[in-house]
Amino acid sequence: GIYHTFTRSTSKDTRRHKVFVIVSGCLSEAAEEFHNLWQDSGNELTCHELLACEELNWLRSTTHRNHNRVASQISRLFGLRMHHVADTDDPSHAAQLVFPTTSTYKADLR
Repeated sequence: GIYHTFTRSTSKDTRRHKVFVIVSGCLSEAAEEFHNLWQDSGNELTCHELLACEELNWLRSTTHRNHNRVASQISRLFGLRMHHVADTDDPSHAAQLVFPTTSTYKADLR
């Protein structure tokens, strides 16, 4: 979503207009595949090994990258000024994403 607010400067004498683009959600198919991997290898993997596995790191980075690409598309659609960079992991080398300022996680695994 797009959110609007006014913030005060550090000296508290002026107010600034700010717009935030917030993207949430997961990549359902990829998350489901990881969940299946977890279920299938539950007897062989420790929790530490699962959290350190390449598949989980891929899921995290791909989700983060997807959120940044969606934010880029939203900012272009509404004419918002944001810092766009090339998506270096895109095979076509045509996709852009925004450089995020804040990333938070509501829940790491569901």
